[in-house]
Amino acid sequence: MSYTVHIVQEFNPETLPDLPHIGKSAVVCLGGSFDRIHRGHLLLLAVAVACVEKGGTILVGIVDGPLLTRKLYGNMVRDYEHRRRDVHQILNGFISLREDLLDKVDDEIDKSDANIECPEYESESSRGGSITARTPRAMYTAGSNTPIRPGSSYLPYATTYCSTMSRTIPKGFQSNVNLKLLRITDPYGPSITSALDNGILVVSTETILGGHMVNVERLQRGFKPVALAVVPLLRDRDGEKVSSTKIREEESMSDSFADRAS
Repeated sequence: MSYTVHIVQEFNPETLPDLPHIGKSAVVCLGGSFDRIHRGHLLLLAVAVACVEKGGTILVGIVDGPLLTRKLYGNMVRDYEHRRRDVHQILNGFISLREDLLDKVDDEIDKSDANIECPEYESESSRGGSITARTPRAMYTAGSNTPIRPGSSYLPYATTYCSTMSRTIPKGFQSNVNLKLLRITDPYGPSITSALDNGILVVSTETILGGHMVNVERLQRGFKPVALAVVPLLRDRDGEKVSSTKIREEESMSDSFADRAS
């Protein structure tokens, strides 16, 4: 089995990366829990938008159900709808940075979703514009709208997230990218279906083995392997991996300290 692996260098997630060595694809796929958005998430989502072609599709598998119970502090993971709204709004923010992905609104334009085959999954699709939902803050403490406490080691990522979230599709335009956000309860989601044929799977240096296993499974199911776009794993100022688990841990410790002090 052979497939292409594209390495993406670290970039500022306030902008879209220039990836001429990867090119554009009709379908780009990525997945994760997307709990407590941090810069690592932004890199993944930005690369997905940078790699999709005009009129293409971005498939996002958002982990839910049993897979979350295996995570540390899994009881603190935000509900699926909250995480889906975050991903949707961030994707539209990045889409707004590519003029070729924006079309002027015309009453005669067919605004129906593109028909892409995802046989095992019921998609929750949206095409362009923004969904009716509150604008998330940069970060929250668990179960509240209280911003994270000053001094937290992940506060710099919150600043990036907040400014990214302020971007949206300009008035009078709509995205020509089909966003399909899917609830998944297994490690593969739509990546092992015909929906990703000839597409690109976006992974990190930490999950590249998972990308390889996707291609192994695709081959066993009679599908061709897909190319991987690999984004770097980010470290915080203490040298630790930037992760949602780390954020939940800090929130839990901070809440425990507050409880003892009260």
